[in-house]
Amino acid sequence: MIQTKKIFSRYSVIKMCILMYFQASVIGTLFNFISRFIFSRYFSFGISVIFANYIGMIIVFLMSYNRVFRVGRITPGMLIRFAVVAHIGLFVV
Repeated sequence: MIQTKKIFSRYSVIKMCILMYFQASVIGTLFNFISRFIFSRYFSFGISVIFANYIGMIIVFLMSYNRVFRVGRITPGMLIRFAVVAHIGLFVV
């Protein structure tokens, strides 16, 4: 019976982390979308998409590193890994 409670509690923690990361991603996407229109007033379309992607990347990173992954401080390796994944997403766009 004790093992069952451990499995359910792990599942609940993972489920909560996924929901919090999804929330951070949605908010980052909204910032990305809105900032693209703001940047497009001053820059060309391609440049505004790149700048907006960086805004969204920064928002998602700042919201997720502490809330989702429960990390006390940002390490350079964590920032580099996150930036690499975000740049892969930029190339897909």
